Amino acid sequence: MQDLLYRYHLDPVTWVYMSALLVVAVFFKFSRLFSLRNWDLVLLLLLAPGVLMVAQGQKAREEIVRQTRQIAPPDVELTVPPAELELWGYRWLLGVGVLVLVRLLADPFLVRRPLLEPNLSAGGLAFLGLALFVFLAANILTAHVPGTAGALVEGQTPPGASPIPAVRHPLLNLLPWIPTQAFSQTRLPASPAVATMTKIVVVLCHMALVIGLVLIGYYHFNNIWTGVAVATLYLMLPYTAQLFGRVDHVLPATLLVWAVLEYRYPMLAGGLLGVAIGTIFFPVFLLPLWVSFYWQRGRWRFLLGVGAALLALVLALIPVSNTPEEFWRHVRSMLGQSSLSAQGADGFWSAHEPLLRIPLIALSVVLAVALAFWPAQKNLGTLLSCSAAILLAVQFWYVHQGMLYVNWYLPLFLLTSFRPNLEHRVAVAMLDQRGWFRRRAQAQQVAA
Repeated sequence: MQDLLYRYHLDPVTWVYMSALLVVAVFFKFSRLFSLRNWDLVLLLLLAPGVLMVAQGQKAREEIVRQTRQIAPPDVELTVPPAELELWGYRWLLGVGVLVLVRLLADPFLVRRPLLEPNLSAGGLAFLGLALFVFLAANILTAHVPGTAGALVEGQTPPGASPIPAVRHPLLNLLPWIPTQAFSQTRLPASPAVATMTKIVVVLCHMALVIGLVLIGYYHFNNIWTGVAVATLYLMLPYTAQLFGRVDHVLPATLLVWAVLEYRYPMLAGGLLGVAIGTIFFPVFLLPLWVSFYWQRGRWRFLLGVGAALLALVLALIPVSNTPEEFWRHVRSMLGQSSLSAQGADGFWSAHEPLLRIPLIALSVVLAVALAFWPAQKNLGTLLSCSAAILLAVQFWYVHQGMLYVNWYLPLFLLTSFRPNLEHRVAVAMLDQRGWFRRRAQAQQVAA
């Protein structure tokens, strides 16, 4: 960023303080001190200290590795456990995550949804959101990514870096983590071409996510400025700035936001959810909930979209696989074969007994199945809150930096917080007289 703005520098801690004050000034309702919106803002801001502690702890670990590497033989593999500050950051995020989970599960009981407009005018809100996006994107586009001659695959770990998660689409392993001022760790050094492509992908994903939030406000909340407010708050939160360069955070979130946006078209929504499942696997726990939402109308179109997307992602592995054995290894990785394994744990579970994950895994499965039956009549509002709750519950037992992947549920949580009453937006009504494809649906509307 200093290449664009002379002597520009903003410390991550300072950014947390300033963005927190800005969030309160723009969105906090001082006239309704104990409103639910205010409590949601408090929960969102409580995430920042945990993320910041994790970032500072990782930097301390990297410094230890750098100093040790200077005196250790070059062929010795260094294994440095997480710093105590980093572990406390994960513990903080876990505690806040419990509060957020309770809030999301209680949302279906909250019928009254008064419209609480931001304290800033609509024009000022749009300008602020655009300015934040330009600054965040410029910070990523000008970031430096170290180069390397080789490539790494899942299971390998660069010295001092985090293990590469095996529960993801193998094509994501080719993309580095773009460093920010908070998180300087890059996991995968990359060639200049790959680094540039990754930066573009990250910026485009964030742009698509922001546009999706605005369009949800316009089409489903009947208030475009509500969508602008949600998008601006997303860009304003400290977490977004700290992990803006992580494609494995933003890509699944973008796909899920657009699946919600296109929920009136079950095949398209299923295709987007299928791509999300193939990307990081864990949205597979959303399938019972979404099938239940479409059960009365559209379930077969939805499942066909999911299956077609997964098949396309499997076929995409053929060009990057040299042997049939490698191809099937990539397929097993994409479909989450090692999702239950604690091998290569990095974060909270690297310092705690992995067996404690077993009841958490069982509870997350029970939650995913239970939300398919409750509430019996599902609308768009319950789809938002319950989807966010399931993705949050998964992180309690995820061994690769679990609880740090806030973006998997953050956009859905923001939409849940800002949404109006959506009881009338159920699949049996909104999908009425709609065909399998957009063109057919439009033709039926014109004929009517």
